[in-house]
Amino acid sequence: MVLDLTLKDKAYFLKIHKNLFKSKSVPITFFRADNPLMEKYSYLGVFQADDQAFGFDGCFQKQGEDDHYLTYRFNFPEADNHIAIRRLLLTLYLTTDHVVDIMFYDKEFFSEKIWDDQALSFVIFNGGSATNSYAIGGQMYPWFTKRLNSLSDENLVNLNQYVFSELNRVSMHFYHREPPCSQITITRNSFFMQVNVDGRWLSWTQSQSVGRQEEFSSHNIDFYSDQALCFAAIIAVNTWLREN
Repeated sequence: MVLDLTLKDKAYFLKIHKNLFKSKSVPITFFRADNPLMEKYSYLGVFQADDQAFGFDGCFQKQGEDDHYLTYRFNFPEADNHIAIRRLLLTLYLTTDHVVDIMFYDKEFFSEKIWDDQALSFVIFNGGSATNSYAIGGQMYPWFTKRLNSLSDENLVNLNQYVFSELNRVSMHFYHREPPCSQITITRNSFFMQVNVDGRWLSWTQSQSVGRQEEFSSHNIDFYSDQALCFAAIIAVNTWLREN
């Protein structure tokens, strides 16, 4: 994999292949302050990208490394912290949609073996206020859909229960309540993850077009808290698939 994110306890763990920092098609200069996207989101702080911290205002702190990967950790703030969550989500948006996806289509620098277990990329809208335009979507790489498709009936039940539990746990931490009308339905070729009333959900149905990249999207996600819960839910899916 080039980049991966998992959710454990009160933290997100970001794993980045060291070659990301050496790429030619998307050089590390993408993260410089004078990049138009970095200027657009400058209210989140300077984007740090080195072996000590990663993301807006260095929101991911280095946890460890091995021969090929750096691991960073984003600790949950103690309460609902809008700016901290924006840093997290928009770091993943810019790094995956504007860097990882471009590298994937260019097929530059990384071998097919590295791409074989890439899982997700994200398109995350920043919204204009606390209650407007917080849609979330993205791309599912073949590893993710193949893993879902290979699950037994028993493991599908276990996955659904795990994601439902994680969604409730994250919501309790930040918002001190379980998501109202929450629903998790994950099958081998689709998922539906509702995080609030009035049709606020994240969903995917496997494409019938051979070779088409699989995409997931959201519906009616107008609150930043709903966006953060949708994000937690799909990262919980990825976490379970990585560990089982």
